Amino acid sequence: MNLTTLYSKIEQYALNTQTVKSYKTGNPYILLNSLHIDYPIFISDLNYITYQDNVIEEHMSFYMVYRLANDSSNIYTDQDNAFKVIHNVLKHLADDYELEGIDTLQITPFSQKFADICCGAWCDATVYIPNDENCLDFDKPEPDDGTEEGGD
Repeated sequence: MNLTTLYSKIEQYALNTQTVKSYKTGNPYILLNSLHIDYPIFISDLNYITYQDNVIEEHMSFYMVYRLANDSSNIYTDQDNAFKVIHNVLKHLADDYELEGIDTLQITPFSQKFADICCGAWCDATVYIPNDENCLDFDKPEPDDGTEEGGD
């Protein structure tokens, strides 16, 4: 299992969820301050990784972001939809991986100005992935012909 596979699954689940039009990975503050955003957008951001015995803990943040109408009339509808989108994506992700606290997930609403005035919701979640690969043995292999690499 690698990050590419994890992000691909998140993208699949996000784009198959109602109201989601686009998906990105990375820092939401950088992404949402760019000029070319296709709203509503689902964003996943890897915060850090922890190795625990035979498990890799992927500590992530998930954001569902809508562009706020000029009169803010869509704020509560879009925040409510954002709660549902995040919960739906994480429920599907929990079918593939173990997730911490999926049934007691804390999802926080927001409204904030980025490149556009936005609203939505975000949450932190930990994805647990079995560490099947031997990540401790990531050294270069020894040359098998008796010569040293990098010689003259």
